[in-house]
Amino acid sequence: AKSLLASAKAVETSGHPNIAYHLAALSLEEVGRRELLNMKYMADKQSLEKDWIGDAEKSHVKKLMWCLFSLEMLSKEMPPKKFQ
Repeated sequence: AKSLLASAKAVETSGHPNIAYHLAALSLEEVGRRELLNMKYMADKQSLEKDWIGDAEKSHVKKLMWCLFSLEMLSKEMPPKKFQ
């Protein structure tokens, strides 16, 4: 993800913002994919259903969603009451 973001910055400064946008989006997808892999690891440890994770890893939209969701989770306090 870091390499993709660095490439996006370099491409943007060379005058190709459209290509930089796509590289930056790919960088976000990689962050989302990392979150999905973490969830797969945790599901393995607890013998939970994880088939849906493999499908999500193939979806651009789902990887972006997990990236943004994970950033939201990190930016705010999540008390147990919020999930009830």
